[in-house]
Amino acid sequence: MHKGISLLRRIVRLMPLSLRQRLKRSDSLLGWYRRHLQHATDIRFFTDSDFRNHTYQQWVRQIEKSRVPPPSNGRMIELYVWLRNVDYRVESTLTSLPEGCHVIVEEQSLLSIRLLIERSSNLRNKGLRLLSHKQLQAIVDSNTPKSGAWLCTLSSGARLGNFTALYLADAAHINSAAKVIYFDHDEVAVDGQRINPVLKPGWDLDFYLGTEYIREAVFFDLSLLKNSEIISPENLLLSFKPKFRDERIQHVEYIGFHLVDDGVIDNESHVDNYGICQSMPDTQPLVSIIIPTRDEAEVLRRCLDSVFAHTSYTNYEVIVINHDSVKAESLQYFTLLQQDARVHVIDYHGEFNYSAMNNRAVEHASGDYLLFLNNDTEVLSPGWLTDMLSLACRSETGCVGAKLFYPDGRIQHAGVVIDQNAVASHWHKLMPGDHKGYMHSLIHNRRFHAVTAACMMVKTSLFNEVGGFDEASLAVAFNDVDLCLKVEALEKINVYCASAHLIHHESLSRGEDNNRLKAQRFASEKRVIRERWALSERPDRAINKQLSEMLKLAH
Repeated sequence: MHKGISLLRRIVRLMPLSLRQRLKRSDSLLGWYRRHLQHATDIRFFTDSDFRNHTYQQWVRQIEKSRVPPPSNGRMIELYVWLRNVDYRVESTLTSLPEGCHVIVEEQSLLSIRLLIERSSNLRNKGLRLLSHKQLQAIVDSNTPKSGAWLCTLSSGARLGNFTALYLADAAHINSAAKVIYFDHDEVAVDGQRINPVLKPGWDLDFYLGTEYIREAVFFDLSLLKNSEIISPENLLLSFKPKFRDERIQHVEYIGFHLVDDGVIDNESHVDNYGICQSMPDTQPLVSIIIPTRDEAEVLRRCLDSVFAHTSYTNYEVIVINHDSVKAESLQYFTLLQQDARVHVIDYHGEFNYSAMNNRAVEHASGDYLLFLNNDTEVLSPGWLTDMLSLACRSETGCVGAKLFYPDGRIQHAGVVIDQNAVASHWHKLMPGDHKGYMHSLIHNRRFHAVTAACMMVKTSLFNEVGGFDEASLAVAFNDVDLCLKVEALEKINVYCASAHLIHHESLSRGEDNNRLKAQRFASEKRVIRERWALSERPDRAINKQLSEMLKLAH
């Protein structure tokens, strides 16, 4: 499929400019393009192993080989490498280590490794220093390791990258508070080909609790082992995570480890939970569910029926914003709704302005938390509100978004990323609904710059603190992204809640942005959000720079 789309893109580029401009003026073609091609060559195809490995090898040839490593500038680090096992492949592992490296092995393997080093012309002059587990513990307990001593683990056959030590020293110098530094990694197939790149996001505790995504290719400051019984370095991160602040965990976007291809098709680690790490408050806070609507009574009825029937959390109110509805069935339904003590209907007059109507509704809200919800949504998971609230109530959380599906079951929203064109776009859009996603990111909670307000929760106090939605410059599009970035500027994190499931029919009341006037307005609002937040210069922790480069190659 991706080859066909790529070919179609090339054909369009060959068309005369005048013809392309005429095609762009076709409302139906513009809508079809937005639905099917705009997000076509993206992360969806990167989850296919053949496509991923083909693109990765192309990236290695064209980009990685031309990349210049950071200069050493005399920065000194001391490396300790813990060998998990010793077998016939261990020589290739030892060959990849920098000179003077400490190698930690089990007591019974010390003699065989020492003999191997003495006999190997590739190893005997590297100055490798062998230590047993007990000797390493003695060094740590005696405070012998100086600042700049780092420990990692390798299995026999795995290798460090050519410049891993340089990138490690550079990262430790840039972030002197770092205690854990992790790298991207790949695998080496039997034929020697590099495959299965794992291109990790920035540090994300929620995502780690669900996936343990940095259990491989990670260095620990050796001082972390002080006063601890070393059983395995893999246990270190989980043991010390309560003490970690974000600045103490650093990600290096470099393929720093080449692991062994063990023949397992799905090599992305995961834990079978969503990663929610916060219990609910003792008292159930009131949540104000805010739903804008204009006529389309059946659309609103379907939404509210699903909320009432499929929401296990009970302490909520519903505020329906009636935007100039005129149909008799809509007005009758509003009258019926107001007989329910949980529901309030308020009127909003004038042109469609999503930001303004939601800001007005907040003025009427009594809840400690706001849940912005489109009228064209349907609740699927009974725990949706509970799960979103369990994340939103944390002190560090800003906005919380849900997992949204198209009616045909494909993914509509699973977090918003700033893509390679500096546009805020939906992560994994159009993926099959039951797909786990790249690095299993569809099925676990994750941090993002932004989440969609089609279903978004935020503390009322926080919403008011940042001034709510921008009704002057962002009346329709990107107002949710802008809100999330304003919240993020207060050092809060925005989180995708993987267990909150809803269907989103998308813009049933308002319609799509597929005519010229709407497209012009969309382009204007896109320009505002780009310039206000300097999106072209803003690194997105949720999407790896090297992954962006590979997706760009795929175009």
